[in-house]
Amino acid sequence: MDIDENEKDTLGKIIRSFKAKAAKLIREEGFKDFKWHRNYYDHIVRDDKDLLIVRKYIKNNPLNLKIKK
Repeated sequence: MDIDENEKDTLGKIIRSFKAKAAKLIREEGFKDFKWHRNYYDHIVRDDKDLLIVRKYIKNNPLNLKIKK
């Protein structure tokens, strides 16, 4: 049985590839100092309440970063 090359990809490889390609495009748009955070957080969204928490985190994260600095 042949295994499709994409089936060998782990979540880490997929994220790494996405970040590399996105960073290249972002830098080409003039954001030369753009950098990703070193790690990422993955979480399975299980219900509407969980989704609301994730959405609030995404919305408020830039604000929280400014407050901490």
